[in-house]
Amino acid sequence: MQERHDELLASQLLQILAGSSEQLTAAEKEIQVMTQLQHPNLLPLLAQAVVPDRSGGRMLQLVYMLFPVYEASAFSSSFLLDTQEWTPVES
Repeated sequence: MQERHDELLASQLLQILAGSSEQLTAAEKEIQVMTQLQHPNLLPLLAQAVVPDRSGGRMLQLVYMLFPVYEASAFSSSFLLDTQEWTPVES
């Protein structure tokens, strides 16, 4: 994967609160998948951590995932709006 460090401005920290073993398993699976994905249109996972949290008297797991944030020119939503045909989703 070709990285574009010259456009890297900041990073975004995603926090997932896992209150059950099922939620923790799902978050760990997401981390596993994100580390395996390599595509120029996807932001890479830079780092991850699972931290125990006992606030509120309940044992929780805080799952953190760190992603880069690129400047708007790297992916312009106005370009998509101008070039795509959009169909409303019916509910």
